[in-house]
Amino acid sequence: MILLLILFFIGAACFEVPSLIRKKYFRELSVFSLFFLSAFLLAFLQIIGVKIPSPMIGIEYLIKDLLHLNY
Repeated sequence: MILLLILFFIGAACFEVPSLIRKKYFRELSVFSLFFLSAFLLAFLQIIGVKIPSPMIGIEYLIKDLLHLNY
């Protein structure tokens, strides 16, 4: 399963990155790389069985406790 994940991400990178480099979109390439590596890391951690916390807990904390908005 890990090999399939790696092959998928390599294929996606080989499809997207050359056009960004050819058009000289280096800022877009850096943002793409950041999101791409984040997605790979999260998918890899999920495959190896690491429990990833829900982002809803953080959003709920932000809304209720920091912004003092009750719904």
